Amino acid sequence: MSLHILPGGGFLTCADVYEYRGFIFENHSYLGPSLCRKNGELSNRVLGPKSRFWAAFEEWQKLGEDEREKTRWQRGTP
Repeated sequence: MSLHILPGGGFLTCADVYEYRGFIFENHSYLGPSLCRKNGELSNRVLGPKSRFWAAFEEWQKLGEDEREKTRWQRGTP
C-alpha cells in the first residue's frame, strides 16, 4: 500500500497496482485484489471462482517480496 502525504498534513493510502501473468490488479492489504483495466482503472468485472486470475494471484502471492516488487505496475509503461 502506498502512503501519500497531502498539503496541510492529511494523508491518502492507495492500493499498489501489479501486473503478473497478463493480469493487472490492485492488491489492498485489507480488501485483497481487484482486477484493473489496461489503463490502470478498476474494472467492473466480477471474477468467478474458476477464473484463471485466481491461480495467477495465488502464484504471485507465493513470490518473495523482492520478486513481487518487480511486478509493480507503473501507469504509462507497457
